[in-house]
Amino acid sequence: MSLAHANKRLNNLIGESQMSEFILELKNVSRYFGSVIALKDINMQIKLGEVHCLLGDNGAGKSTLIKTLAGVHEPSEGE
Repeated sequence: MSLAHANKRLNNLIGESQMSEFILELKNVSRYFGSVIALKDINMQIKLGEVHCLLGDNGAGKSTLIKTLAGVHEPSEGE
């Protein structure tokens, strides 16, 4: 199934108006471990049906971001 076909089916299932709403949104999220800045001012918005990839060097904060999203870590700042 093509991505366009999948998006069309998703639009039909949930309605076009709900597709513009974010299912995940971070606003100025930061996470500190003592004096170490693991995340700083992260902003992210994801809509239903979108696919994203998280890439970065070792120590860039990928795991910390995922753990913060999952509730393992509380953000030090932001919402």
